[in-house]
Amino acid sequence: MVADVRKGIGYQVDLGLEIHRNLRIEDAITLARELEPFRILYYEDPLAPESIEALKIMVPNVRLPIATGERFHSLQQFKELIDARLVSLIRPDLSLVGGFTQAKKIASVAEAAFVGVFPHLMGSSVNNSAFTHFASVLPNYTHMESNSLPSFLEPIIDEQMPIEKGYRVITDRPGIGIEINEDALSRFPQKKIEIDGCFHADGSVAH
Repeated sequence: MVADVRKGIGYQVDLGLEIHRNLRIEDAITLARELEPFRILYYEDPLAPESIEALKIMVPNVRLPIATGERFHSLQQFKELIDARLVSLIRPDLSLVGGFTQAKKIASVAEAAFVGVFPHLMGSSVNNSAFTHFASVLPNYTHMESNSLPSFLEPIIDEQMPIEKGYRVITDRPGIGIEINEDALSRFPQKKIEIDGCFHADGSVAH
């Protein structure tokens, strides 16, 4: 599949892979070696994020840029990852790490080690604007997810961030450049949902 995609888009377009924490150490190493000919921009989360020790085994045997960190929630976790030289790109999520101040501290630790910041962008139009403003102040920012949203969510803010030639354009509006439409937001009340996890065919926990 990766070979077909690379053939289709050529080598003028970057190609990154999200593995979604689904592999064992030996599988991650084997797959990475198979992917080397296709000039992969990043090899994201081949392993579950809980074990730095597992990454220490995998990374010396992999010749692809590693991206991880979307489930990390503290400055100390990111520092341990960066200090161990296990990653090319970190994936801080503003919603998880404690907002702008903490995320900027994390990005600064990465900057000192020449590690790029590839923010983990999920959620609403509010996130799109917040993450874009965050990225705009980082000298080591690399790229970001598009986070396309369904049209019915657009009214929750007064103005969507414009996109030109693949780039979000920051306006001169104050704050993060948007106002929340409370009336529109009220149409989406909080709902409790059951989180059931991910499981293998035999019922065992996947991650």
